[in-house]
Amino acid sequence: TGVVFSPDSTIDSIPLNTFFNDRNLKFIEFSDSITSIGMTAFQYTGLTDLVLPKNLREIGGSAFSGTNLNTVKTANGASGLSSISYGAFSCDTLKVLEIPMRDLTYLDPRAIQSISIETIQSTNGYGIFTVPNDPGRTNWIFKSESESSLDLVSIPLNQGAEIQVPEGVTSISAQAGLLRSNEYVLSLPASLERIDGSFAGSKLVGIVFAEGSKTVSYTHLTLPTIR
Repeated sequence: TGVVFSPDSTIDSIPLNTFFNDRNLKFIEFSDSITSIGMTAFQYTGLTDLVLPKNLREIGGSAFSGTNLNTVKTANGASGLSSISYGAFSCDTLKVLEIPMRDLTYLDPRAIQSISIETIQSTNGYGIFTVPNDPGRTNWIFKSESESSLDLVSIPLNQGAEIQVPEGVTSISAQAGLLRSNEYVLSLPASLERIDGSFAGSKLVGIVFAEGSKTVSYTHLTLPTIR
């Protein structure tokens, strides 16, 4: 069973729970008019491969979680995707995710969860990717806004109490460790230049700077009590 939108469709969103738990839904062809996919819109459906519409702007929480997705790509010329919410691609079968990330302003730290993930790639010049040989739910997630920048977006939840941020990272989003339930110390790389946002409310208890570190700038930085 599948759904095919007419090319001249004017429907611009797939609302909350539209196809929720429809295991018979095996494929869908979107029209270019779709700009928003709502929370749990395709959760627990039978989708296996997917091409997202070129003008998509938002993907809601758990939109495709619990599906059998193997590959997710986007239509040629896609741009403007700005938000991917919690659990949007929480499906253990997902191996390849290729979406436009240049305009991405919000990526929930747990938006992409798969024990099978092999490739996370941007289709329009910027990228989010995982550290090689870091399988399963242990993914580091980064956002690269230029050839010389690498922003740490999410720290793996299964890391120990002392977390070594990989060399090459130039900035850290403070939300990176917010989902951790245990106290942790961050060991920062010499390449780090900037910390964005607030660590208030996180379990961060210490920061270690690498020998030869550059001056680190910050925006709206608030730290919890560090011992």
